[in-house]
Amino acid sequence: MLRPLRSFFRQIDARVFVSRGDSGIRIDKSLVAAPLGPTFGAYRGNPSHIDACSGLTPSIHHMRNESAFRKGRRRGIQGMLRTYLCLLALTLAACGGGGGSGSKLNISLSPYPLEASYTLATLPSYITAHATVAGTVSSGTVYVVITDSGKSFAAGPAYISQESETTFAADLPLASNLQPGDHTGTLTVRVCSDSACSSVLGSSLLPYHISIATPSISSATPIVAAAVRGGELKVTAVIHDVAPHNLYASIGSASDDTFQTGSVVPLTYDIADTFEASVPVSASVSATAHQGSLTLRICGDADCQQIFDEAPLSYTVQVFAILAGQPGIGGNADGPVSAATFLAPRGIALDSVGNLYVADASQNGDSGLIRKVDPAGNVSTILVSNGGAYGGVAPEALAVDAAGNLLFSELASDYGNHNGIYRRAPDGTTTLFSEGVGDLATDVDDHIYSFYESCDGCNATVTKMNSDGTYAPTWNAHGALGFANPNSIAGAADGVVYVAVGTNLNKLDEQGESLDSTYLSGFAIEQLAIAPDGAPVFTGYPWGGCHEECPAAYGISPDKTLAPFIPTILLPSGLGPVHAYDLAFGSNGQFFISDTDGKVILQTTLAH
Repeated sequence: MLRPLRSFFRQIDARVFVSRGDSGIRIDKSLVAAPLGPTFGAYRGNPSHIDACSGLTPSIHHMRNESAFRKGRRRGIQGMLRTYLCLLALTLAACGGGGGSGSKLNISLSPYPLEASYTLATLPSYITAHATVAGTVSSGTVYVVITDSGKSFAAGPAYISQESETTFAADLPLASNLQPGDHTGTLTVRVCSDSACSSVLGSSLLPYHISIATPSISSATPIVAAAVRGGELKVTAVIHDVAPHNLYASIGSASDDTFQTGSVVPLTYDIADTFEASVPVSASVSATAHQGSLTLRICGDADCQQIFDEAPLSYTVQVFAILAGQPGIGGNADGPVSAATFLAPRGIALDSVGNLYVADASQNGDSGLIRKVDPAGNVSTILVSNGGAYGGVAPEALAVDAAGNLLFSELASDYGNHNGIYRRAPDGTTTLFSEGVGDLATDVDDHIYSFYESCDGCNATVTKMNSDGTYAPTWNAHGALGFANPNSIAGAADGVVYVAVGTNLNKLDEQGESLDSTYLSGFAIEQLAIAPDGAPVFTGYPWGGCHEECPAAYGISPDKTLAPFIPTILLPSGLGPVHAYDLAFGSNGQFFISDTDGKVILQTTLAH
């Protein structure tokens, strides 16, 4: 019996296999070490095994030579059986039998104990430990099995590399869901002769302490934005000690009902330590200006049960409602605003009783439509431009005079045939008002402004008419030169008129003389309107596009540069940004936007 045991100890395999549990990677590597010497007796198993063989340990040191065997045999059958039984007990203990843990190989581990500090940004996927095995190992296969009491390391194979004949390095994979905080435990390193580690040749314990710093919010950018209720707003925060993934943001509380409190959204990595989150806006919040503060929480899980840090965040949000239309769904359906559709809403105008008129494209082959959204919340088509007495192409420019007449301009497909400004009375009667093309505007004195071109491609002069269709006698019409391809026109309360021509915003006095001109480099103006404070507001787009999403509307800053009037607006359901074509201001701060691409009309009430 002793000969096979002796042969077993002398001919242990020397490849390395490391795993947590029973799986791992085996790498062919041979080990050659010093012969098994006194370390064989360095037993660290169950004390009951030592007690059962009390006084026999010295004899075991001599079991490895033949003289020791002969001396043992001369002691008689009883002594030999007792020796064999004790040897068997120690062997079983060394191999994991009987619940003990034996060690015939000394295993030294470094670093000891294993201590490391990280942040989520610097947390590695594995930690390297080194093992030195001292003992008799012949060519063959050795399995090294590592288990973790603290569950900080992954339940998978470790990569093993041989550094010398007796030294190995193990890359121990960390658990993928390791969270900030202190993680302690003990690694049990066992050297076995089989992959199941039923035969343990040696073992050692490696205490560890891994500290991961908790992420913190160093700054959060105040929210100054516009949003459609039910949509989203972007929140930007600088967060330290964090990896660019696996973070969530939650709104803990807010001053009012602007945001959906308690909602949890993923944080996305931008640049440096900057993260962004799209925070949902409440679907029931009022369509007006909101100011206050909210609590921004940074969490480590999608339920925000693990809160890393929180910080107050101020906000100024102009909330819009969808007055009419279905985001992204085109059509010409009339009916309640909740069901009506628009194909391509463009020019808009508001009358004194709250009716909003919309120039819309037609899907039925007609040149265009004029739709009305009444204060009761119904959409109706009031005019179809079909190339008859008042039309060749879709009307785009709309205005309403003091008497409630709707004015619209059209440019015929055969230039000069049906060009003109038409007036539709409240009873539905439509007549030609005057010559003119392009945009329309009115002022508080009931003057009507438009452009006039004497020929196709000629410069356009600005016309100023009275409500009866006669021309204002003192108007200069900007001389004989006129404007080349003017975009839009708007009349202010003080008699000032603004004319947009490409990248230039021109300011004229009551006689049509030039007061000022602002050049907006690289920007094309589309439509003009006058804000309640008398300042020009306009839609348009930068020639090179925007860094992110373009603002919905613009104005002029005191230093005569381009400035957002309404920030970027994103529509619900992932649509957007809003492409504002035309603007309209009403009484008591009402403000309307036609969104051609989004196929909706937006409404809000501005702060006074």
